[in-house]
Amino acid sequence: MNNWANRSITNSSIFILLLLAGPFSSFASEPFREKMAAEEMKQTMQALYAFDFLRADSLSTEMLRKFPGHYLSHFSRSQYLWWLIITQPENPELENQYYQTLAQSLSAIQEYMGPARTHEQTFYFINIYAMQARLFLKKKEYLRTIISLRNCISEIEASLGRESDYPPFNLSSGMYNYMSEYAIKKFPFLTLYTLLYPKGNMALGMEQLKAASLSDHLVWKTEATYLLMKIYLELEPKPALAIPLASQLTETYPQNLIYQWHYLQALESIQATEESILLKTELRKITRNAPGINSQQRAYFLSLFSQ
Repeated sequence: MNNWANRSITNSSIFILLLLAGPFSSFASEPFREKMAAEEMKQTMQALYAFDFLRADSLSTEMLRKFPGHYLSHFSRSQYLWWLIITQPENPELENQYYQTLAQSLSAIQEYMGPARTHEQTFYFINIYAMQARLFLKKKEYLRTIISLRNCISEIEASLGRESDYPPFNLSSGMYNYMSEYAIKKFPFLTLYTLLYPKGNMALGMEQLKAASLSDHLVWKTEATYLLMKIYLELEPKPALAIPLASQLTETYPQNLIYQWHYLQALESIQATEESILLKTELRKITRNAPGINSQQRAYFLSLFSQ
C-alpha cells in the first residue's frame, strides 16, 4: 500500500478512506483489490453453503458495485445463480442469467491471460470455464460443452504439477486426474479424444482431492469434501465411505438441503432404514422452517423428502 499512500497515514486511516471511497477500483492497487474481491467472494460462498440465499444475493450484488467489471464479481454472481438453478430446477430465465453472467466473467478475464498472471487467477479461470461447461452439459449442448472443457483443460495443463506451489490446484488437478481416467474406463470410445490431453490417474486424483479436503481454506475444503462424497456415492460406488463425508458437510452446514439430500441417499444405499426415516422427518421440518429459501425451493425439497 506504500505505493499509493503517504507513510504518515496509518493503515487504519487508509482502510477508512477506502471504505468511504466506495468502489475499490479508484484507489486500491490491483493485488489488494484482488485480495479484497476474493475475500468477499468467499463470504458469498459461505452464505450459499449455509443456504442463506437472501444474504448470498445481497453479497454478490454488493460485489458488483464495489468491484465493477472484475471477473471475481461476476464469478461470485454466477455461483449464486447456479445454486438457484440446482435448488429450483427447470427455470430457463435463471439459466439465461447464469450464462450471461459467466460470459461477462469470461470477458473480464481476458486482460489477465498473459504470462504475468498468478496461480490464483489460473485457478479461478479453470473454475469459470468448468462452470460454463456444466451449464452446457445440463442443457445437453454437447459441442459447446466440449469447447468449454477444452478451454478448461488448457488452463489445467498450465497448473498440473504445481500443486505444492499453490495447494488449491489439488482440487482442479484432482478432478482432472480422476475424471479423465474414469471417463476412458466408463466410455472407451473417448480414448482417442483424450490422447490430445495429459494422461489422467484416478489414484493420484483421489489423493489430490483428499489433500484439498484438508485445506484451511473453507471454500476449497468444502468443494473437495463434496466431490469426494459424490465420487463414493455415484461413481465408485462406495456409500459407506460417502457417509462420513456427508456427515461432515451436514454438521458444518445443517441448513444445506443439498448436502442433507446426499447424506440421506448414502444412508439409504447402505439400507440404514431407521436412520433414513428419522432423517426425512427432520429434513421436512428444516425445509418448512428454513428462513433463507424461497417458496419454489421449499416446495422442491419438500417433494424430495416426501418420496
